[in-house]
Amino acid sequence: NRYTSWPENMNNRTSVPYTDVALIFSRSTRDWSVKNMADYPKEIMGTGQFLSERNVQHTFLLDDALTAGFDMSRFRALLAPGMDCISTEQEELLTRFVFNGGTLFLTGEAGTLDPYGEPRANRAFHQILTDDKLLEAARTDFVTTPHGKGRIVYASKKHAINEYAASIRDTRMVYTFSPDPTITSINEKILTDVIGEPLFRPISIPAKVFVTAYKDVETGAKMVHLLNATGITAKYGDALPTPNPTWKTVEEEITFHISLPSLSKAYYATPDSEGHKAVNWKKTCENGFTITVPKGTLEKYGIVYLQP
Repeated sequence: NRYTSWPENMNNRTSVPYTDVALIFSRSTRDWSVKNMADYPKEIMGTGQFLSERNVQHTFLLDDALTAGFDMSRFRALLAPGMDCISTEQEELLTRFVFNGGTLFLTGEAGTLDPYGEPRANRAFHQILTDDKLLEAARTDFVTTPHGKGRIVYASKKHAINEYAASIRDTRMVYTFSPDPTITSINEKILTDVIGEPLFRPISIPAKVFVTAYKDVETGAKMVHLLNATGITAKYGDALPTPNPTWKTVEEEITFHISLPSLSKAYYATPDSEGHKAVNWKKTCENGFTITVPKGTLEKYGIVYLQP
């Protein structure tokens, strides 16, 4: 089709997510934490869905990667909600990540079990996340405890389950997503604190316009993908799938800030039409630019190319 065969499409062999935020998916917790087997997938995927809904760029790491020589220093924040099963080696590596300046986010019974679901003699990070801090967390939304140049942020409750939209196969083809706005506001507060200033920050992006940012490791170009889903109107209780949406051009500016050392050329390309469209850009800090996609540019899907 015209999307997958589009000549100006991103090179997916040389491109990686442009983010310094990652979620750690713990296969050990999914497989061996008896208490958490049902809730863990909802919490970790709910966290990812919450971030995606707000165009917060992130990627996923498997827990195996932590002990397989993976370079965690490329990330500024690691989110491990509900990660009950943590090995001693994983604890040591994550503690070093925090000491060197990273932020680690944990929830619930994180670190109380070993990789096979057996209780640990000491909870992971117990010298940083002390009993006093755990008691404090039970009385508030979250606590922060410093270690070296970094910090651990901990929430005793698994708030992100609220943000999990179940597969329609599990809801008998009915749209049932209805998050509690009070809990959503708590998640806003916690994750804004955890993530801080990201490499990509939305300034003005219409609801249901979804963004993913990538970097080509060979050329240095950054690619910001824009998907127009404003025609999706499913409501609670609707039978799925709904009729095909009506595609309408986005008649609002799309503006975002992106961290870049330099920028020489910026343009918008789409498989929906030939040629390039102009985007506006302005250097707003030493290593950052504000990019504005003019209203009427985005129809269905396109890429903002940012050349160094």
